[in-house]
Amino acid sequence: MKIIDLTKRFDDKTVFDNYSLELNDGAVTYIMGSSGIGKTTLL
Repeated sequence: MKIIDLTKRFDDKTVFDNYSLELNDGAVTYIMGSSGIGKTTLL
């Protein structure tokens, strides 16, 4: 799976700006970080 140049904003807050990510099939991937940084938005 690939995400290429994702940009997401909520009102005046930019959560992702030209974010890209490539995940390998069959790999276990964790999304970790503090509260409010966009983990759920990415999913």
